[in-house]
Amino acid sequence: MQATLTRPSSRPDTFSSFMPFNDTLVNHKEPHGTVPQWQQTEVASRLQLVESGEMPTRSWAEAKRDLFGL
Repeated sequence: MQATLTRPSSRPDTFSSFMPFNDTLVNHKEPHGTVPQWQQTEVASRLQLVESGEMPTRSWAEAKRDLFGL
């Protein structure tokens, strides 16, 4: 999931003071649509685990039932 926030450029310090940890949640230094390297590495690692059979998967219906009791 990617979230984009638009903020007035005249008040970046005010915005940052509300979310001092925002650098870990919001990537505002890279162009829109750029996926951070750590995330690319994590996705590649998980995909490799799924494809090798080391990480089990399940259907969305099963996951939805477990998550939402549906």
